[in-house]
Amino acid sequence: MAEQQDTRQEPPQLAWEQAEVQDGELHVALTAQAPRGWASRFRELLARLEQSGEERWGSISVSRSEIDVADVSEGGEGDLRHLLESVLLQVNTDFAPDDAAGQEGAPSPGRERDERLTEAFRGFAPDA
Repeated sequence: MAEQQDTRQEPPQLAWEQAEVQDGELHVALTAQAPRGWASRFRELLARLEQSGEERWGSISVSRSEIDVADVSEGGEGDLRHLLESVLLQVNTDFAPDDAAGQEGAPSPGRERDERLTEAFRGFAPDA
């Protein structure tokens, strides 16, 4: 029987080691391309958490491969990092595979079906 490989991709993280500021704009790449809908969810959560009147940075742009922050200024680096990491953590949690949740508590309907089918196929084995 061939061993199944885990084909799930690691969730995107902020590649701080590649961060760069040019003309006052921060560019931070993501470590992996985000799945469809990820950037939209990031923007939605960011809008909920951002405080109006923030003077230490400007608008934040998000794509599936990078986050850009306009008009960054000295003194707000830690707060900006905290904001971006907090949103990233929540979005990655929202996009995590459902099988992790299905393993805790009651099994999912798909997992129950798989278990029934497994037992049915194992029933074909000759008695030892």
